[in-house]
Amino acid sequence: FQYVGPIASANSAALDGVPSIDGSGRIYWVSTRAYAQTLATLYSGRWSDGVVTQIAIVPGVTSGRAGFVNFDAEISRDGDSLYYVDGKFSGGAVPDSADIEIAHRRGDGFVRDAGSAAMLASVNTPALEYAPAISADRRELFFTRLDLHAHTIAIYRVTRSGAGQPFGNPERIAAANGF
Repeated sequence: FQYVGPIASANSAALDGVPSIDGSGRIYWVSTRAYAQTLATLYSGRWSDGVVTQIAIVPGVTSGRAGFVNFDAEISRDGDSLYYVDGKFSGGAVPDSADIEIAHRRGDGFVRDAGSAAMLASVNTPALEYAPAISADRRELFFTRLDLHAHTIAIYRVTRSGAGQPFGNPERIAAANGF
């Protein structure tokens, strides 16, 4: 890889990060640029030749409640499913809670999947789960779990038989230890 600089027009004076892109060239990322006004942190735009245009808040995901922040979003390769984190913050160094959720494309926006809790029952725990990374076929998910009570952090992998099915039991990735 060769670093070529920041992504033109995607960055703001606030926190911007965690980009992912679907197969059609739509890029998604997290930004706190207007959180105080919108309570939204997930943005998307059209990626072309290293420049992002048509920047907009991703509709349909934000809970609209102060202190709740969506972060670490990953779009599926086909652009139909968005894996993201619902986090609750109260001013500490880490979120009070963080769980991975799923939303599906509906028109120009997304709708939170009412079955997320069941599909991710083996993933989400009282610990903090974040940084989802989904495979192209949506059958394999990697994520990070930070357990503040046990003082452990690890990357996990879960699989399922097909998109729309619940994920199985997480396996800790032994080769990755700590942060």
